[in-house]
Amino acid sequence: MQNATTGTDKPRTVARRVLSAVVTLGFIGLAGGLVSLGVSVIADRASAVAEVDSAPLVTVRIQPLNYVDSYQIERHFVGQIEPQQQTDIAFEQGGAVLQVLVDDGDLIAAGDRIAVLDTQLLEAETARLQASRAALEAQAELSRRTTSRQTELQEQGFSSVQSLDQASFTLAEVSARIAEVDAALATNRIQIEKAEISSPFAGRVVARHIDEGTTVAGGQPVISLLEHAGPEFRAGIDPSLAPLLADANGLTVEIEGRAVEAQLISLAPNIDPVTRTRIARFALEDDEATVFGQTGSLVVNQTIPERGAWLPVPALQEGMRGLWQVMTVEGEPDSGNLVISPQAVEIVYAGQDRAFVRGTFEDGARLVLDGPHRVVPGQRVEIIEAGN
Repeated sequence: MQNATTGTDKPRTVARRVLSAVVTLGFIGLAGGLVSLGVSVIADRASAVAEVDSAPLVTVRIQPLNYVDSYQIERHFVGQIEPQQQTDIAFEQGGAVLQVLVDDGDLIAAGDRIAVLDTQLLEAETARLQASRAALEAQAELSRRTTSRQTELQEQGFSSVQSLDQASFTLAEVSARIAEVDAALATNRIQIEKAEISSPFAGRVVARHIDEGTTVAGGQPVISLLEHAGPEFRAGIDPSLAPLLADANGLTVEIEGRAVEAQLISLAPNIDPVTRTRIARFALEDDEATVFGQTGSLVVNQTIPERGAWLPVPALQEGMRGLWQVMTVEGEPDSGNLVISPQAVEIVYAGQDRAFVRGTFEDGARLVLDGPHRVVPGQRVEIIEAGN
């Protein structure tokens, strides 16, 4: 009985296994069909979508970075326009001003009269001294005659030696007093001459300080006078530039936007203890537009030996860790594979529009001129030469 049951179960087990395999194969076939159908649908949809064009290449302007062995910079030294001579003219002695013959802004020549003092007291003193001299001359003549008589009488034995000596010394005393009066007259004459002041050089009156009728003291300024000649420029110069100034030609001074030619006159032999500069004087071209007291700037071109290259300031870009960098283009133009490459640089000198740098770039490297922020390292680009 048991053996019969076991023989019946074996066909059933085989049937179940066959049925399970058939169902599994059916599901696998169904899944494969669904996958094939999905792939076909996706492919049909992809073929129905229009192809998208690739993004156009960024166009950058370039210029070659060429190494040079030195660079030239403009040094500016601020100074002031001054006259060759400037003075306050005054009387040596005091008195009442009789005339002032010039006024502000007048142009006068050397020797022109400027002002005159009242000399009435001096003239009266001159008259008194002349009268005293005349009286002394009369006494001197009397003393000469007395001495002559006493000499004759003494020779004849009718006069003593004392009488002769007294007459002789009286004549000497009168002669000395005459010399004293002559000196006083000379002093008075000089004072009268100095009661009138004249221009020591050709110039222009900057300021008139007194009017007629004013009583002035000795040394009190009457006018201020500037020499009417070519203006000078005075500035403190870097001592290291002294040899360059001595040999330089064509120096210029910028005055309110104008360039005026300058020629070195002198250079101070010492260094100013405050500014640590050497004072230099320059002769300027006589220009009606140049006014004394104006501020100017001396322009000196200095050549500094240093290997590097010039580039425009907009081409600089801040790099990592506070360094500077520029973007260059690498590759052959004909290959169509031009890519951006960053190069580290060090700024040696920076001007207003351009900078002198040294760095990792090669001589002749193609520099991205402007807008380096628009590109990134490794990006493909198109190039145009600067100026095109």
